[in-house]
Amino acid sequence: IALWNRDFLGIPVHVFADDETALVSNWLTFRRATEVIVPRSFAKRIPGRRAAYPGWQPLAYLHPRRFRPDGGIRGELGLDGDERFVILRFASCEVREGLLRRGLGGEGRRRLVEAILGRRRVFVSCDGPLPADLEELRLRLPPARFHHALAAAYLLVSETRTTAAEAAVLGTPAVYCAAGPTGSLLDAGRSHGLVLRASCEGEAAAAAGDILDRAPAEARAERDLRRRRLLEEGIDLTGWMVEHFGLPGRKPEPG
Repeated sequence: IALWNRDFLGIPVHVFADDETALVSNWLTFRRATEVIVPRSFAKRIPGRRAAYPGWQPLAYLHPRRFRPDGGIRGELGLDGDERFVILRFASCEVREGLLRRGLGGEGRRRLVEAILGRRRVFVSCDGPLPADLEELRLRLPPARFHHALAAAYLLVSETRTTAAEAAVLGTPAVYCAAGPTGSLLDAGRSHGLVLRASCEGEAAAAAGDILDRAPAEARAERDLRRRRLLEEGIDLTGWMVEHFGLPGRKPEPG
């Protein structure tokens, strides 16, 4: 698309990227882009024109000026009172996931679910099919409500990089389960103690157990402090884009 728009139609192409590990797509798009827009922490060299902003891509839609978690999500999930819950985010079987970020596999996923299910309410998020015994745990929400659930979760265990990064921005502790590199955003989440790394279900279950063992009040205060420090390093990316592209701005409407 970038090749067709710029070279044949003369339309400028501005590419947003935040994943240094997406080697193939970055190689294909960066060379043809009019401009590549990345976080300042982006660690790879970019050919041609680039623009950099402080922060990370999820801040375009999850910055406090743009997103306000809806506490009503707990009722939609059928939770009782202050019941804590864990979201397990499994990757769909896509080629790009299989090439760079091998996940837990079917049996590993099942063992992880069993390890956490005995301690907390569990919801499983997955774009593809699940085994019959896990299907009853599926998170059944409209896509627009997912980030509200993620913000309310006590913990995320994820095979997908994007969801782990979103959890960090929202202040939800995350355990990221994958082999291979992580990129600068998850490195930032790890440095702030919001993202832990695991390469197998045993490591993931142990990391999740450590988080679940913390006293709720203490854990909440800690995650709020860590999120505040993370957000201090970033900006309202949507506002930055409005200025960068000279678009007519309007007052943010969180919701």
